Amino acid sequence: MPSTSPDKDVPVAKPHRASDVGTVTAKAANAKAKAAKAANAKAKAAKARREIRKAKAAAAMAARDLRLAVAYGVGALASIAVGSAFGDIHGHGLRPRLIALAAAAAFLLLAQFSIRSAATGLAKVVSVTGGRAAGMALRLITLVVGNLLMALILLGMLEVPIQHLLLGGALTGVIVGIAAQQSLGNVFAGMVLLMARVFRVGDRVRIRSGPLGGELNGAISSVGLAYVVLETEDGPLHVPNSAVLAAAVGPQPRAAHEPRLAEHDHGQQHAGAGPHA
Repeated sequence: MPSTSPDKDVPVAKPHRASDVGTVTAKAANAKAKAAKAANAKAKAAKARREIRKAKAAAAMAARDLRLAVAYGVGALASIAVGSAFGDIHGHGLRPRLIALAAAAAFLLLAQFSIRSAATGLAKVVSVTGGRAAGMALRLITLVVGNLLMALILLGMLEVPIQHLLLGGALTGVIVGIAAQQSLGNVFAGMVLLMARVFRVGDRVRIRSGPLGGELNGAISSVGLAYVVLETEDGPLHVPNSAVLAAAVGPQPRAAHEPRLAEHDHGQQHAGAGPHA
């Protein structure tokens, strides 16, 4: 019988080399990083599409409100013209007085509708870029200014002497303007930022300004009429609108510790091309 030799060659699995294991691990990490980046880009694209749809809906509703404001405003101007042409609140007859009173009442009603529609439309437009708080603040300012103008015009239609009232209002305005110069500057700067759309809520920006102590990096969480709230690594930071308007603002750069994908691929290629032990 043939005998079996104990020295017969048996195939033995060669151990994986350390460089091969490192290359496989690096490739797996690179693929995972690419997948995460693709998922992040997809999520950002979906968020951008939602924001665009939201902005379009808000713009359509704001346009409707502004068209109503214009229509009501035209009616209010027509009532002023009718009252001036055919009415006389101090006339001797009853008819001119009734026409003047009716014109004043029509003006009051139509002006109220126009002011409210305009304030609502502007608030919807600003809410898209500056947040709900900024929209409500602008709506309040529009209502206050519009009602003041309406009151002055109504007093003029009723021929109420307003010279002393205007003089007192002018003096009060000067005093308030001097006392609240910084606050008013922030309010006007906030309106400019909201209208210019330098950034939107959610954008990651850097603000470079000498008065602010250098450079600030973070995400915009809200834009109001007095402050811009910036979410930084150390927590929320309220920056005055006047300082933001006078500063250089741009997108936040990529963090220094975040590796670029191209550099990562280049490094892995060098690791895979190393000498085999």
